[in-house]
Amino acid sequence: MRSLAERVILKKLSACIFLFFSVVTISAQSKEWLLDNGDRVLGERVDGLLQGQVEYFWSAGDRFLGEFKDDLPHGHGSYFWVDGRVYVGNFEYGSRSGFGRLTWSNGDKYEGMFKENDMHGKGIFVWSDGSTYEGEFVKNKREGLGEMLWPSGQRYLGNFKEDEFNGGGHLIYSDGKIYKGSFRKNQRDGFGELIWPSGVRYVGQFASDERSGKALMYWRDGTVYRGFFRDGEQDGYGIKLDGGGAVELQFWQSGHLKISERMERNDRCTLEHLGRFWMFDSDDCINGLATGKGNAVSFSGTSVIVGGKFILGRLVEGEVIEYPSSDNSLLLKSDD
Repeated sequence: MRSLAERVILKKLSACIFLFFSVVTISAQSKEWLLDNGDRVLGERVDGLLQGQVEYFWSAGDRFLGEFKDDLPHGHGSYFWVDGRVYVGNFEYGSRSGFGRLTWSNGDKYEGMFKENDMHGKGIFVWSDGSTYEGEFVKNKREGLGEMLWPSGQRYLGNFKEDEFNGGGHLIYSDGKIYKGSFRKNQRDGFGELIWPSGVRYVGQFASDERSGKALMYWRDGTVYRGFFRDGEQDGYGIKLDGGGAVELQFWQSGHLKISERMERNDRCTLEHLGRFWMFDSDDCINGLATGKGNAVSFSGTSVIVGGKFILGRLVEGEVIEYPSSDNSLLLKSDD
């Protein structure tokens, strides 16, 4: 028979054991809740708020596994949508913020910075077809400096705005053409340079993705054309200077040559205007000075007089058209 002291010790030990298992039971029960809205939660509550590692199941099928702070996802975690999307990364008080990876069920994926649940900051987006974009995002859209690469080999490096090419950029086409210049809403618009694999170059104005406006065109044989383009075709008056130095005044209409006049310097019959001398297509000459009506081209080959009327070597009527003298001419970059 046990002594009184032994019975007291056993009674206290039994009480401690009961208390221990009671605490364990309560603790285990406190780690899982089924909420009134059907959501299920596994985790710890401190002062009634979820803290630390939590697994949260929404009744609609979404699931979160990661860190909570003050009842909200905060820190590192993984979010699984019922539609197959998965996000693994950083959370700040309930929203995807900081670095993370987001994948879609169709194979698209994004890796980079987030802000308040949006792709925002530097990141890389890879589409299921193999296309990739690396650069800046603003509220889920490509915006700022970035690089786009397509499976065909086409590549763009430049500025974006609201998911579109906008501003200065460099586009390499899959067929080898290269465009360097201004874009607007995914189209070439403004000043730019288009280079063909053959070496032919167009330097000038673009509108709605087409060559339109004043420009220079360079051919491999040294021929240079200065003139107007419209909808990708030569249109209007222009000056052709071939590799041998011969000059032609041309008039084009929707890509079809309508007029071609060979222009030559004639020092015995001069025409001076705007401080420069001109080649004149008329044989009329009085006292060594051009007189009559016609067209003229400056000795430099960069200007043309259309429908001119000349009296004693002076222009009294007609339209003077100035063309760019070089690629970096300020005139070339203006909107004409």
